[in-house]
Amino acid sequence: MQLKSLCGVKAKTLNNSGVKLIILIATLIWAALSAPVHAQYMSIDIVDYQYAQFSSSDEASVDLYGTRGKLFGILIFLPVDKPGDLPAAAQGIDGVIRLYYKRERLQGVIDQLRNETPLVLNYWIGAGGNNSHIGTMREPVGEGE
Repeated sequence: MQLKSLCGVKAKTLNNSGVKLIILIATLIWAALSAPVHAQYMSIDIVDYQYAQFSSSDEASVDLYGTRGKLFGILIFLPVDKPGDLPAAAQGIDGVIRLYYKRERLQGVIDQLRNETPLVLNYWIGAGGNNSHIGTMREPVGEGE
């Protein structure tokens, strides 16, 4: 296969192995770009919780405990107007994961903790974005808890 000269650079002739290499590289790039993106979470079972509403502010928090009673997460509820004003979820040097919510969502989260089972904290560890959350694990439809 003969390539035309671009910008004064001499063109080279590609043999069959060169063409095959280009097709292989193009196929690998296409496969990587078209592969489905899977969420990348570290999931931790929520076994117990306790929460506090602070008298000196409009803040509240929920401590999440896993197996062996170990604190692994804190849900922090702040009095902000917009979700964009909340800090991003992060794991501290102490290993504890902190998720931030608007204060008005506290009652819904407490309701979820009281009434749903099993629950997990899904901490986003993928590149870009940050969609950490607590939620139910997969359950059969119509379970009627």
